[in-house]
Amino acid sequence: MFGYKDEVQETAEKNIETEKKADAPAEIAQEKPAEEKTSETGAQTLYSPLEGTAIPLSEVKDATFASEVLGKGMAVIPSKGEVKAPCDATVSTIFDTKHAIGLATESGLELLIHIGVDTVELGGKFYTAHVKDGDEVKKGQTLITFDMDAIKAAGYDVTTPLIVTNTDDYEEVKMLAEGTVNKVEFPNKGIVYTDEGERIIVKNTIPGQRVSFAVNKVRKGKAEARLLETIKKSPLETADTCTHFGTCGGCTYQSLPYEDQLKIKEEQVRGMMENAIGDACAYEFLPIKHSPRVLAYRNKMEFTFGDEVKDGPLALGMHKKGSFYDIVTVDGCRLVDDDYSAILRETLYYFEEKKTPFYHRYTHEGYLRHLLVRRASRTGEILAALVTTTQQEVDLESWKERLLSLPLNGKFAGILHITNDSMSDAVKCDSSEILYGRDYFYEELLGLKFRISTFSFFQTNTCGAEVLYETAREYVGSLVKEEGKPDSIVYDLYSGTGTIAQLMAPVAKKVIGVEIVEEAVVAARENAKQNGLENCEFIAGDVLKVLDEIEEKPDFIILDPPRDGVHPKALSRIIGYGVEKLVYISCKPTSLARDLEIFIANGYEVQRCVPVDQFPWTTGIETVCLLSKLK
Repeated sequence: MFGYKDEVQETAEKNIETEKKADAPAEIAQEKPAEEKTSETGAQTLYSPLEGTAIPLSEVKDATFASEVLGKGMAVIPSKGEVKAPCDATVSTIFDTKHAIGLATESGLELLIHIGVDTVELGGKFYTAHVKDGDEVKKGQTLITFDMDAIKAAGYDVTTPLIVTNTDDYEEVKMLAEGTVNKVEFPNKGIVYTDEGERIIVKNTIPGQRVSFAVNKVRKGKAEARLLETIKKSPLETADTCTHFGTCGGCTYQSLPYEDQLKIKEEQVRGMMENAIGDACAYEFLPIKHSPRVLAYRNKMEFTFGDEVKDGPLALGMHKKGSFYDIVTVDGCRLVDDDYSAILRETLYYFEEKKTPFYHRYTHEGYLRHLLVRRASRTGEILAALVTTTQQEVDLESWKERLLSLPLNGKFAGILHITNDSMSDAVKCDSSEILYGRDYFYEELLGLKFRISTFSFFQTNTCGAEVLYETAREYVGSLVKEEGKPDSIVYDLYSGTGTIAQLMAPVAKKVIGVEIVEEAVVAARENAKQNGLENCEFIAGDVLKVLDEIEEKPDFIILDPPRDGVHPKALSRIIGYGVEKLVYISCKPTSLARDLEIFIANGYEVQRCVPVDQFPWTTGIETVCLLSKLK
């Protein structure tokens, strides 16, 4: 399965198969006359000519390659500037510019390896040929080396197609590897077994699917692959899907009924907890809690400007599945209220009319970057922010007015213009201008009111957050009652805008929140004041550094860390308090499982664990764990 392992360590191996078979599937390739389809050699396997990530030709940023005018095949986004022979062959042509090479096999297969897009313009600069016309080469032999960084710096895409130029002579040209998804492990790692019995990890899959894939990484005997096509649906896939499903990379589980989504997530969390806890303690694993709202539950979306195909019309939406550059306009997305689609459409129409250029993430040129929309589920208040570079001056007054004229279910609390000149694709703020209203809105959660600014952290599913936090509050409340400590001090570590702290305030003498984002701390203080909570204190700083400065020691600790979990040094200090009980809320079960092992090794046991679904249709899951110190 895995080709010349000694020479190519992390490559897309065994990626293309060409077949001359009478029984090749007609739906994949146009049938030939029988005499043209038979061959004594049968299928011929080609190996990736480069280390890197294999992608379909359709994703190459060049219409000639993407449309398969030159023939079928695949492409590689290289991680190393070395081209190797994909099979035993003869060099039929090596271009004077050394950016491309033609090969011919003894069986008649004709191949073209084209190193980069439009790189003929370099005139051979940055390329070195190690073979010449007429040379016989062996699989894995170095053909051409190239300075990948220099080519990129010159403004060229190094994506390298491998094309069967005489495709019409063959019944089928395809990415080779196929298999059936046995199960899915968090985070969405499909465990696929090939027909040969080999175990491959393929992301973005569903149990029961028959899939084709390209292996792009092999480490320590474990193979990971990139999903290419779903050949056959899973028997579980019975739900209706939106028009963007399969193209947008957002909702992996959209084709599953919600109950089946919950089963998969519950099994994933249960499996990780069993592996982490083992026989260390007897704990109660509770059934997964579902989201009260399954559709239109999100209160925040970050849309990206771009194009769906190279040099195509302006798009505004989500990244195309498996692509960093391509954007799919997600008008009608089921995860959000109709107001989001209306704002997205109007913004897209406006800048299409103005012919305003978007920011190209490859060249770092252009103006439009993102559209951030936040809408309170309870109050209906909307905050919209256009994120751009400073590369040009654009009058946004008309855009603002067009948004304000929209017939929406909610109402605008504010419209903002944010500038961001960083090279990162993340939504960041260098400067902010209020075009209308204010730079915050209000949301309500479990009877409390929260002021949320543009970049404040707040759970994206308001109704689901109520289930999550109510669970945590029940745990802490029951602890106070059980332990007889109504005058307890509660630490809320990684407190964000103070949501958990304020919800815990009624069952504690004092709650101390620690958060590294100063803006969030300011919002937390304002929210506590607004809600009339005088027993909440919020401290801005790194948990690791702040803990030593707090004089009041905790009776209980609540942890709600970022996805990567608690820093090991901070974890050591938390354990050092020796609190009898603590609650750990996690948005990434793998991080939770890792941290639980450390807690257990230091004298704690897990009492209860429950998954809480806040992200229907996606692979995300929250988990709440109650831990107690062994006596």
